Amino acid sequence: MAETKTCPYCGEEILATAKKCKHCGEWLDKSAKPTGIASATARQASTTTTSPEPPKAKKDEITANDVAAGCAVGGGMIILYWGIIIGVILFILHVTVPSRERMINCVLEESVSLVQDQADDISSLFGEDANLLTNLLANTDAAKQGIMENILKYNHIEVEEGLFWTNAYLHNSKYGAEGEHVGFGILGITIPIVLWEDLQLMDNETSKSVDETVDSIEKAVDEVVDEIVDEDDDELPDDDDY
Repeated sequence: MAETKTCPYCGEEILATAKKCKHCGEWLDKSAKPTGIASATARQASTTTTSPEPPKAKKDEITANDVAAGCAVGGGMIILYWGIIIGVILFILHVTVPSRERMINCVLEESVSLVQDQADDISSLFGEDANLLTNLLANTDAAKQGIMENILKYNHIEVEEGLFWTNAYLHNSKYGAEGEHVGFGILGITIPIVLWEDLQLMDNETSKSVDETVDSIEKAVDEVVDEIVDEDDDELPDDDDY
């Protein structure tokens, strides 16, 4: 059995050759005690080896974050792309809006054409010679200028210029304060939608008298045509004569 001795610090029994008490931790052999630097290094090494490792990032969480970031970037790029396209379209619409002058000229030109067509229809009731003469007279520059001045005498054209398109309205005694929509312009294109019935070319009394005169002429022409047709039917031989 190994020889033992009593620790002078705690009184416990330890090996006779022990340099440090296993019970109280005191050094019995001071020369064997480690220096301060060596002791600190030993404690640090012990702490380093025994300290728990930091938790590693989970692979699933990193992947989910990457997917979320990618979706956010992709969505932002799509919104930016369509925003640029819509912005370009709106810019083109704005810079190509037809001006007020173009819209008025468009409606006036169409109105003059309607008056000329109506004059042709009326003159055709009196034969080809009268129709030809009307065409020659109505298509001169002086006639067109006179028709345009007469239109502006009894009609007023107002234009509403918007950011992306233009609208024209015709005002006369036939319509109220809102007027009649007679023109539309967009992308540098002017579209007249004025009708013959929208125009006023004389005061109300004169217009009524002219309408009655035209109706009377048309009625008389229809009666003459009916008489000619009846006479032709009477001259045709009956089927019994064959």
